[in-house]
Amino acid sequence: MHVGKMPTTSSKRHPPTTKHSKLSFPDDNVLLVEINRPKALNSLTIAASHELDEVFQWFDDESNLRVAIITGVGKAFCAGADLKAEDGESVVGRALDYARLIAANSPDATIVTREGLNMGLEALGVADASRLFLEGWSRRIYEGTNIQEGLDAFELDKDFAVFPTYPLALVFKLDSQEVIDFYSTQKSVKIPGVPPLDPTRLVDGDRSIEIFKPLPVTSAGRDFEFRSTVLGVYDKGKAGTVVKSQDDLVDADTGEIYARITGCLFYVGQGGWGGPRGPREARCLPPDGRDPDETFFVDVGNESAHLYR
Repeated sequence: MHVGKMPTTSSKRHPPTTKHSKLSFPDDNVLLVEINRPKALNSLTIAASHELDEVFQWFDDESNLRVAIITGVGKAFCAGADLKAEDGESVVGRALDYARLIAANSPDATIVTREGLNMGLEALGVADASRLFLEGWSRRIYEGTNIQEGLDAFELDKDFAVFPTYPLALVFKLDSQEVIDFYSTQKSVKIPGVPPLDPTRLVDGDRSIEIFKPLPVTSAGRDFEFRSTVLGVYDKGKAGTVVKSQDDLVDADTGEIYARITGCLFYVGQGGWGGPRGPREARCLPPDGRDPDETFFVDVGNESAHLYR
């Protein structure tokens, strides 16, 4: 679907015909791509992902177009893969393949405006298509003067800082600048004495984080690493297996700990292998007949989901 006046193009090829997105040209040098599946929260089918890749390939051939802007129609930016629209066991693998394709083949001059809900593998590769987005723990995109001129004021503020909870994302992403295949990263972890566990059937148990020192806004010239320890593996029978772990984010040169993450993963239906059941968790119930010592309220803003992601 094309909206608005077509610019003068440098080739004889017209823009691809799109069913799942709207293409428009707010300026002669700008392509606006709006994912147009609002009823599905702009989640992407395989066909929609392939369509985006065709648009990017066409954009690359148009020298008169300088910038591509990607956003979504309605209240969501992109809710990841539309698994309900696909059949077969290979849908997750195929969706990951297209997420990598979108991220790898997107033009260098791409801006993602993530207004509204986005979730799932960085919105199935669409967020990772942006080169004007703080992608990974580095400020490499800020180094060029021409890039800096286009940044919002807060991004160059002298007090620019990393979210304190960012280590929770780093422990999965590490130093990668690409879309992360969560299942593959989990499969690489082998625990002695424990049978292989299927990461496609796990849920979060609990997770806590201790902040010992604020992270610097760039890792350039620094060497950070995670030092991970399995604290326990507990066999819960037919219900599944619990893996409790600790991950310390450490300055490898000084040994100084910046953050410590402790958490449990529950592998559903993967117990019964003869391991220990583990300790009983202490239940801290509020005392009867006593009011709370203190009560406070925290407002949850409309942008909270963005901060979480």
